[in-house]
This record gives sequence, C-alpha cells and structure tokens, in this order.
Amino acid sequence: MALVTSLAVNLLDPAQDRQGEPVQLVWDDQGVIRQIIPLPEDQARELPWAVPAGVDAHTHIVSEGVHLARALAGSDAVPALARLAPLYHQVGFVTAIDAAVLPEDAPRVHRWVRQLTGLDVGFLVLAAHHPAVLREIRARSQTGLKHVLQDLVGEAHAIGVKVVNPSGAGRAPLTSLEAPGPYGFSPGEHLRRLAEAVAELSWPHPLHIHGLDLGVPGNVKTTLEMLQILEGLPVHLAHLQFHCYGQAEGGGLASGAAAVADWINGHPEVSCDVGQIAFGDTVTLSNDLALQARLKSRHGNRWAVVEGEDGGLAAVPYRYDPKQATNAIQWAVGLELALLIDNPWQVFCSTDHPNGGGFWQYPLIERWLMDRGARDAIYRQFPKEVRRQLVLGTIAREYSDQEMAVFTSAGPARRLGLQQKGQLGLGAHADLALYARTGSRLDWGRPTAVVRRGRWVWDGRETADGQRCPASLWRLAPSARVEEDADDV
Repeated sequence: MALVTSLAVNLLDPAQDRQGEPVQLVWDDQGVIRQIIPLPEDQARELPWAVPAGVDAHTHIVSEGVHLARALAGSDAVPALARLAPLYHQVGFVTAIDAAVLPEDAPRVHRWVRQLTGLDVGFLVLAAHHPAVLREIRARSQTGLKHVLQDLVGEAHAIGVKVVNPSGAGRAPLTSLEAPGPYGFSPGEHLRRLAEAVAELSWPHPLHIHGLDLGVPGNVKTTLEMLQILEGLPVHLAHLQFHCYGQAEGGGLASGAAAVADWINGHPEVSCDVGQIAFGDTVTLSNDLALQARLKSRHGNRWAVVEGEDGGLAAVPYRYDPKQATNAIQWAVGLELALLIDNPWQVFCSTDHPNGGGFWQYPLIERWLMDRGARDAIYRQFPKEVRRQLVLGTIAREYSDQEMAVFTSAGPARRLGLQQKGQLGLGAHADLALYARTGSRLDWGRPTAVVRRGRWVWDGRETADGQRCPASLWRLAPSARVEEDADDV
C-alpha cells in the first residue's frame, strides 16, 4: 500500500500521557507526525486502538555471529534477513537494536543492513576487550578511554557501547570482581571505568552490560556485587534473567530475582531488559565463551566457535524444556523480574534473541505478564521442588495496557535515545501498532495492523507494500544524539 497521510485512532501513548482518547494523527510524506487533532468522544467506540510500535532494545539479527548461528541451527531458529521485518511486524515491532557488533565487523554489518527492508535498525559496538580500551584502562587514563570509545562508536556508526563478560573474554569463568583479571586489573575496575567513561560522554544510552557468571547457580551474588561497584552510575543490564540465580541446596538453580528487583527499585539510574526464555528449540549465540563452553560440555551439543585476539564468538543449539528444572526456573525468574520491578520504565521486553527464544514469541511474554491465570497454568505444572525455589506463584500483579506499552516501546526507545520512536507526539515517526480491544484490555496477541513511517507494513493477515521500504540505520551523532545515518536511509 502507498503512504497514508492520517489515521483516526484511540491513542494509547505513555510518553505523551495519552490513555486512549480519540484523535486524528496526521503525518507528512516522510512519515513524521505533524498534527494531532482531537476527535469527539462519541467516535471512540468505532476507532481502532493505537500504541507506539515496538522497539527491541536487545536482539541479535545482523551481527557476524547471526550467520554462524543460522548455519548451525537453521533459519527456523535464526531467520534470514528477508524474513526479519515480516516477523517483527506480526508482533507489532518496527525497530530493533543488535546488541553485539565487533568494531571490525561493522562494515559488513552495514552491508547487511542495506539488504533489509521494513525495519529501523541500530547496533551497539563491543568494546570491553578491544586492545585500545585495555591499554587506556591499564594506563588509568580516563581521557584516553573516552577518546577510544568515541572513535569506536563513531567509526562503527553505532549508538552505544556493549560489554560482555568484562575481563573474562576467554573460556574460564571469572567469579571475583575484585581479583586481578588477565589484563592486569579487576573486572570491577574494568566495569567501573567503562561506565564512568560512557556517563561522562553524556551519551543517550548508558553502558550496556552483559555481566559475569551468566547462567551459573548463585550468580545473583556476583550481580549484586557488580551493582554495588557501579552504584550511582547509569547502566543498562542486558538479559538480566540469566544473571539472577540463587543456588538450591542440591546445587541447582533457585530464584534470586527478588533481591535484584529490590536493588533496581531503589536505583532509578539502572535499567534492564528481561532476557525471558520461551520453551522450544533455539540456538545460543554469545561472545561469552565461558558460558558457551559450559553449555556445549553439559549438553554434548555440537557448536561453532570463532576466536580472535580480543575475544570470540560461539553458537550452541539448545532446547528449553518445561520438564527440565533448570529451564522451568529460568522461565519463572524472567517473569518475576518483570513483575517485581515496580517502574516499567526500568525494565524492557527481550528474549535476547535467539538465546532465550525467537523475538516472534513476544506475544507470549505479554500474555504471561498481563494475565496471572495464563502464567499460573504453566507454573502449576512444575514439580513442588521446583516451585519451592520460586516466588512467582505469590505475585498477583498483572501489567496494564499502559505498562505494556512502556515495556515494549516507550521505555526502550527513551533509554536508547531514539527520540522519534516509542511515542506518537509531534515530530515522532508514525510507527504504530493497532490492536483490538476486548472488554477493558487490548488484545496484545497479534496486532490488527502495523504502520511504519506512515506506511502500512502489516494488515493483520499478510505483509503490506510498505514492508519493502529500505531499512534505516541509527547512529550516535557527534552531538551525542541518536539520529539516522543519511547514507543508509
């Protein structure tokens, strides 16, 4: 379909504090909203409900490792480039941030982005173990470190900095944040200096952290220790579910979500994405070689691994099974985090695609958070010894439509610095998902239609013509604002 110029909707827009009033949205031929015209209340019943289209704050779709994972696990687990936009549109999303691009891979990533259509894309550059970063931290030069980070982000056309398993780039896990690591300083100092540098640069998105001991029973202790070291600094914690495990008496997993949620509730400078798992087959893809080596050893799966001077990458096929105690607890811990963190502006939707499952399963996560009965139906099937390690069964909270719009769109857009995303005010992109309303709630299972930049991309049944419009790459401008790269629009 061609560009449309306006749409009458009931507008639910948390960033603009609109809770469902009927309006006419009017946009220009670039898909930028120029007018919001109030409509009579008696028209509301006839109009569809619109929310800002989703923004995926942490996914893996265009980085070098995605192709490695697809070759290993197949396109069902890791869709080809041509399938990405339609799958995102079907769950109401039009923007996605790839969370892990090595600086040297950026030119290839740019070429892959140019092959995409129908999405707005950005990425984070992996910087923790870059030789120049390590050199400046060893020299205790914060000025030098900031210059290096500026160069890495600018040259890659990224929107910010991601760190993975800081001071633990090799196969052996590091469990102490204070002991010297392989580079001559501790993981704690490594993290603190990077977080301080990003904060001092006043970038929109704070340091994006994949912490230590991912997946290890008892790792909640490491996560809380890390947060204490970083106290007072703005940071974003990636796929936090994987870092919130206590240790059961028998050595397996228990939930540690409550302690981490309590910390975040007292620290508004911290945000996170959940890393919720969805049951079924997938493939884990990570620069955390210690984690991937453990998974391969534990499950006997084949894997693919590439190692370089400043880290590496590995892919391991994996199946999340609700009958397995570990997977059942992981599923519950993600939901506990999202439900126990009070402020939805601090916690965002993600599966760490493909690590926790495909992003196309976001409607399941939305249902579990909005409907206690839906999640309890799964929870009650777990054995008693599994349920004893959890608090999920005691949580009555259900997300409202307003909270879900923050969780999927407004919150991540604001935290990433995407000023034209996650909201439908004047000057924003006309990116919106339309939903039916059943009773007092929206039906978040699947949108009835999706608009990206004023063009229909999904009509509820099939991909619309607007899906073929080129992708846009977002980058950090010299003014420290996130904006489109004109060369790639």
